[in-house]
Amino acid sequence: AASCTSAESTADTDETGTEAPKTIEIPIFTTDIEFGKKITSDKVTTKTISSAAVSPTMITSVDEVVGKYAAAKLYKGDFAYKGKLSKEHPSKLNNFGGAGGTGVTVKPVAFLVVKPDGGVDLLNVDHPTEGTGDDTVEMIASFIRKSPDLIAKLKAFFKNDLGFAPKGEEGSSAE
Repeated sequence: AASCTSAESTADTDETGTEAPKTIEIPIFTTDIEFGKKITSDKVTTKTISSAAVSPTMITSVDEVVGKYAAAKLYKGDFAYKGKLSKEHPSKLNNFGGAGGTGVTVKPVAFLVVKPDGGVDLLNVDHPTEGTGDDTVEMIASFIRKSPDLIAKLKAFFKNDLGFAPKGEEGSSAE
């Protein structure tokens, strides 16, 4: 258990008389603590660190930790941070995030195809009539027509990286 209940800062001087960096006793956890569990004094000790390493959200007193609840899972050796502790049991807090648990689905409706000459085409992928098969074929054909540079890059990739070229091109291993 911790011997100090509040942050103690000390400064020493080295052999040249120059003031050494200040240190501070910071509370750390001696064991893992599950979400919602009350933090007792046997689960906290202190560690001496440079006062320059203390962040604004770090708790600097054991008294500010003991008796609080874990608002997140806490791990052995971790420092205590304000956002991870709660005065009340987390189940009593009103953490309404809105929407009541509904999910959000994002469905792309179109792609912008930007051509090297600066031209722009809109490739629609939102089809109101699905399932006919013709829509899928037309979508693929439209995509190929609107992006010849992409097809050229794919051909070059397969030719260079896999060691073969499409049929009919130089260096082709397929006959």
